[in-house]
Amino acid sequence: MTKLLSTLRDWWKSLLAPEPVSVSTEPDDELVKVNVIRILMGITLVLRYFPVSRESWYVFDPSTEMGLIVFCHVMLALALCFLFGFLTPIAGLGLIALSRHFDLTARAATLGTTVGILVIFALLFSGAGQRLSIDGYLWRRFRQNGLGSLIRLPYRIFGRPDRRQQRTGYLIAFGVYSAVSFGAAQWHFLDPIWVEGRTMEIGFQNSYLCQWWPFFRWLDNTRPEVLTLLSLSITIFQSAWEVFMFPFIFFRHLKWFTVVFGAAFYFMSEFALMLSSLPRSEACLYLLVFAPAAWFVRSGRWFSGRIPFLSRREGTAAEVEPLAPPRGAWFHRSVVSILICLTVVLIATQPWFTGLVGGDANAKKLERPLSYLGFLTPRVYTETVLGMGERWPVIYRLDPETGKRSQVPLNDKYGGRLEYERNDLIFYGRTLVMRKYAFGEPSEFFQTGKGGEILRDVCRYDARRRGLKDGARYQIEIWEIEGLNDKLSTRQRFAREKVLDYNLEIPPFSEGE
Repeated sequence: MTKLLSTLRDWWKSLLAPEPVSVSTEPDDELVKVNVIRILMGITLVLRYFPVSRESWYVFDPSTEMGLIVFCHVMLALALCFLFGFLTPIAGLGLIALSRHFDLTARAATLGTTVGILVIFALLFSGAGQRLSIDGYLWRRFRQNGLGSLIRLPYRIFGRPDRRQQRTGYLIAFGVYSAVSFGAAQWHFLDPIWVEGRTMEIGFQNSYLCQWWPFFRWLDNTRPEVLTLLSLSITIFQSAWEVFMFPFIFFRHLKWFTVVFGAAFYFMSEFALMLSSLPRSEACLYLLVFAPAAWFVRSGRWFSGRIPFLSRREGTAAEVEPLAPPRGAWFHRSVVSILICLTVVLIATQPWFTGLVGGDANAKKLERPLSYLGFLTPRVYTETVLGMGERWPVIYRLDPETGKRSQVPLNDKYGGRLEYERNDLIFYGRTLVMRKYAFGEPSEFFQTGKGGEILRDVCRYDARRRGLKDGARYQIEIWEIEGLNDKLSTRQRFAREKVLDYNLEIPPFSEGE
């Protein structure tokens, strides 16, 4: 019996992963890893907020909405500070505090913000700004006077973690992310299309959601069984990944499933679905939690060798006093406890657990404050989302003299996204909302209703962007397909039909409008 128990114990140990997360035994190497990822996350933030700031002058009316334009530039400034490591803790906390408020105020809400807030917090908790940063340069140069003390002051907020604290921080960060994904899975399981395994089959052929739609429509027309098998396989794997990603990382072989499918999900989100900052933020989180520090030491040397103020250190490690003081155990325990409590509340607000907080009404009240901290359950790949490819506008700018039409780069004739929809203010803030609720009588929605208001905003944005101060005239066509009707053939489902055609006048505006 003793031998059997020993054998079972050895077998169980062989299943467990030696380390669920990757933390280097060399503290300085781990700090280099954290700060290379801080730079990557900073680039992700700048890639979002730079075009948002640039286009805000045309999306918003400068005469009445200058506050929103300034807000866009404040977010860009914080992103640049985080990228270059200037007052990093303050910039990071500013991004955490303002990102969700910015999304709601500017009507540019995106799932990238949810994951981005989590990544920023995990980086601050792990020593962001203490290497490869302007802060580090200023500290080394002025540490003997008051400026050095001032630079070091914000780093007392988070302190310098030891290896155990770093490991706990990574586990908590990934645990929160897995709780958000688990909530998304619950909405999936309540959707009949997901349960049938048809979500990816429909989504990949949706010209609004996937830029590779011509290939998948061709595949559905020539080898439908292949597309069906692909859709069913992705549905099964993604369901397992979303539900079990956190417990899987504690097992040797299942951990690789979490990591590999996470990488596949990144490539699908980045290159096929074009989900803005979401896949890049997720990639930063995965690199932080699972990538070994050795991968980043060389890149850290590359940065410090080409950007003088990002030098890793002066002399040996022993000769350089760390920028941040050691983290107190009380602080570490307090933050971890708060994050765990928030995660439990997040789970309790999901559709299967709303009874724990007094029903769905109370759950919705909790969702808003949680969302400001990045604890927001995404409701994606549902029938409503898949239906966003069913109706779309094609807009033409009419020449005032000749009447010649020039297409506005919003949607192409098949409903695919063009240049304007690569900006979050237009895509998330306007056209996505319009597509999501584009049902009922076309003229009531797209001409006199909510859709018409959004199209007027888009045309006004185009006129400002083109400098058409004397006003402009546009022709708007609304097209429709029956992509969700599985009783029709592929050709019939995607046969386009024009359901509305009308002209829209944009009045003249002054330089300040």
